[in-house]
Amino acid sequence: MDNQIHKNKSPGYAILHFYLYSSLHIAICAMAVTAYSYLTLPLQVVDYSYLLFVGASTLLLYSLHRIIGIKKSETYSEQGRFAIIIKYKSHLIIYSIVSGIYCLYAYYTFDWNRRLHLIIPAILSLSYSLPIFFGGKRLRDFHWIKIFLIAICWAVITNAIPYYEILTTYSDTSIDYTTLLLTTVERAMFLFAITIPFDIRDRDVDRSTDVFTLATRYNDLVLKRISWSALLIASLISILLFNQDLITFSSLLPILLTYFLSAYLVHLTNEKRSDYFFTGLMDGTMILPLFFVLLYVLAISILT
Repeated sequence: MDNQIHKNKSPGYAILHFYLYSSLHIAICAMAVTAYSYLTLPLQVVDYSYLLFVGASTLLLYSLHRIIGIKKSETYSEQGRFAIIIKYKSHLIIYSIVSGIYCLYAYYTFDWNRRLHLIIPAILSLSYSLPIFFGGKRLRDFHWIKIFLIAICWAVITNAIPYYEILTTYSDTSIDYTTLLLTTVERAMFLFAITIPFDIRDRDVDRSTDVFTLATRYNDLVLKRISWSALLIASLISILLFNQDLITFSSLLPILLTYFLSAYLVHLTNEKRSDYFFTGLMDGTMILPLFFVLLYVLAISILT
């Protein structure tokens, strides 16, 4: 079914393709899940400069990843999402340049603490996309590392850094490092869980490039059970923090609904699914916590 994506030339599908494959969608997802992290804190202070940096850096990294990745998968260049990415290659180059310039400017305006916090995630993220290792390899081309690297880097950038910075800037209380660790592990479990379907989708591509992943080692049922287990761990951490009055009900309900819907999408995952399912819906689960929070607040304001 993925091979049929590019054949529909209606205006609606052209807009959808532009949104999904220009990397705008994943950038919005990154900003949404980061904004949710800010709103889970009792202070509920949102740092918009950091939020914009997260969006721009995601746009940069995914544009670079798609530009370079298509060269690594020439066998599939006429198929499905690969054909669309080639179509938007000039767009991706422009987005890379513009977002890269903005990221450099934003990084320059940040204080030294934030710059230090971002160094390691930035190096790992760039190494994931850029062929800087011997043989033109990227970090994602090394065996087994891809899915774990994504989960850890995204968890640090979208949760650990906002949590630490907001509390050190606006709170008189000392940092609770146990809570910081738990919330970051929770986020990593969620991201790990929703990345497993992409491993299933990319199984043939990874095999063709001789990259070992969880999906090249295990069958779909085992992978789904691993994903569900990660979502269960994330749910239990959320409930634990809620019982300790560290997370409000308005934060708990949205995230549990998100994990439930994510688990259902994992259940529906198979290699024959259209890429709209993966790039659109699976990535889109990162928007759900913020969406449900805003919906909850709107419902409460209407009822009261």
